[in-house]
Parts: sequence; C-alpha cells; structure tokens
Amino acid sequence: MLWVCHGAVLRNLRSMSIMPHGLFSDARVRFLSYTSGMEMTLGQFFALCIGGGLGSVARASLSGALAGYMSAAGAILSVNLSGSFLIGAVFAATVGLGAAQGGPIADLVFLFFGLGFLGGFTTVSTFALQVMRYWHDGDHRIAVQLALTSLITCPIAAFAGMIAASQLA
Repeated sequence: MLWVCHGAVLRNLRSMSIMPHGLFSDARVRFLSYTSGMEMTLGQFFALCIGGGLGSVARASLSGALAGYMSAAGAILSVNLSGSFLIGAVFAATVGLGAAQGGPIADLVFLFFGLGFLGGFTTVSTFALQVMRYWHDGDHRIAVQLALTSLITCPIAAFAGMIAASQLA
C-alpha cells in the first residue's frame, strides 16, 4: 500500500518538472498508478505475488528482530523508511535497466523487487495498526508522532533513494 503513496508522489514530481522526464518509463508509471487498470502478463503477476510474499516475511522477521532493540513504533518506522528508500532506488535502477536491456525485463524486475518485495516489506496496514494500538493504549503523543513522521519521511526517503540510484547510474 505504501507504494501507492510513493507512486502519487513520483507522478506529481514528474508533472511539476522537478524530476527529469527520462527517469520515468510509461510502464513503471502505469504500474504505480492506482487510478488506471493494470494489465499484467502471467509472468508479471507471479513476479508480483512471489516478491510480495517474500517481502512480507522479511518485514515480519526484521520487525520482530528490531523489536528487541527498540519500540514497536521505531521498528515499523525503520522498516518503512528503509523500504521506502529502496523502492525509490529500485525504481531508478530499473529505468537504467530498461534503457540497457529493454522495457519488459525492467518491468519484471520492478514488479518483483519494487512493487512485490518492497511493497510487502513496507506496509501501511502494520503502521496503521500500531498507530491505533498506541492511541487505544492512551499513548496519543506517540501515535500522532508515528503517523506524522511516517507520512512525511517515507515519501522523502523514496525520493532520496531514487536520486541516489540515478546518480550512480
């Protein structure tokens, strides 16, 4: 779900001419769009499903490991920030791959790693549940801090990952 927010941010940056137009392929913008239907091949569908499943397992594992060292809010924010940075980097990297290897391979890589794995790795539902839990337990300040921090910093992290990866290419 978090990729939907990132997709909206990336599309808006493109329309405002903040990001170079060469950084976006039509296919990846289509995959990031939640307002139009997505047409996928069977291979793309399986790449998305397998990547999403693996990403969800990785998120649960890392969140559990981090919970021993920090609060649940800190663990969720750490996972979502790192995943947001990586999804921006994967997006930019697959643009370079698309130019070098052809669009279909880049789209498949983006679906598996970007939307699949990192989409399952970062999750709005886990973040929302934790915010609700803090609020229900009376920790209103922590609930609001987690919500605002996540909503502001995760798209910024995606943007930073995209810029970092495009600079390396």
